[in-house]
Amino acid sequence: MPDVRFSRQGRGAAFLLVLAGLLTACLEQEPARERTRHLAVAEQITLGLAWPLDHPKRTLVEGAELAVGEISADGGVLGRPLTLQLRDDERSVDEAMRIAESFAADPRLSAVIAHLDSSLALAAAPAYEQAELPMLTPGATDVHLTERGYQWVFRTMVNNAHSGRQLADRLVSQGHERVVVYYLNNPFGRDLARQFESRAAERGLEVVDRRGYDGVGSNHARRFRDWRDFLAFDAIVIAGSLPEGAAIIRQIRALGVDVPIHGGIGLDSPALVRLGGDAVGGVQVTTVFHPDMPGERVAEFVAAYEEKTGQRPDAAAAQGYDAVYLLAAAMERAESVQPAAIAKALRAPMGYSGVSGLYRFDPHGELIDKPVIFQQVAEGSLQYLTH
Repeated sequence: MPDVRFSRQGRGAAFLLVLAGLLTACLEQEPARERTRHLAVAEQITLGLAWPLDHPKRTLVEGAELAVGEISADGGVLGRPLTLQLRDDERSVDEAMRIAESFAADPRLSAVIAHLDSSLALAAAPAYEQAELPMLTPGATDVHLTERGYQWVFRTMVNNAHSGRQLADRLVSQGHERVVVYYLNNPFGRDLARQFESRAAERGLEVVDRRGYDGVGSNHARRFRDWRDFLAFDAIVIAGSLPEGAAIIRQIRALGVDVPIHGGIGLDSPALVRLGGDAVGGVQVTTVFHPDMPGERVAEFVAAYEEKTGQRPDAAAAQGYDAVYLLAAAMERAESVQPAAIAKALRAPMGYSGVSGLYRFDPHGELIDKPVIFQQVAEGSLQYLTH
């Protein structure tokens, strides 16, 4: 016969566990409830923006600020002015998680734009998901971000599977047969390298060797000296980012290695030219925007950005500009600034046409049908390639 006293104790413990779970669930839902109450009467709309401010792609912030200024000057969104709450994520996972927790608990925010690095977005996404706060990432490209069943995470940059596939196709079209792959040893670099190599295998493009590096300060010359002396290859693919990408290319050229170099979206910035100098001449890079792209909308954005900053916009600036306008369009479509209404509107099948192309999302928040374009360093700048 079972011990009745023990069974009662067990039932009591089980009850306490259930009660604790219910209390935890209530506490997790409270920020979402408070946000709903606050946004119903708020006089302005606030978007969170977390991005590295000491980085060549800081131009995303300038693009976002330009969009906010234009929208507010034109009457705002649903008659309310728009503002940004800007935070520096410092390219640090710990800082990104602190920012995510702070944003998630802030009832003033309708949505968040964050982060440049895949590792940061992957770490921060659960906080936004739990808080039921839409997060748009114009930088994170790791395919795993949208494979976790999130309902509140949206990628506004092409993922590594998409860009890696098109990069491999381009090398094949240019007649390359044997390549080496040098990748940044983080989620972005590893994922882009894998995606490129998978497509290369399908197309008969041989990857004769692949190696990872750990960022600034790595001895890149040693690796490429070995490749130069012992391997035959006709192109180099760099799945990395800036500023170290420019230093890598300088070291490659200093060794007398003169085969074509192709870079992923991580090298897509005028800073590649500024930091790389003559060594980066001829380097081809994937991108989603170039100021010489055709279209009246592009021309208007370029003119407005140049007037505001004195510089031509790069892809990061266009991504920041589009992210703000995309959220504003979702609010107008939903006739609401509430996060749930925004998330639903973002999934509308018609999408939104920005300066860098069409934004449409699948049920998992993955960007679909966004073209990748190519540019090449020539005459001291990144030039748009039409073919």
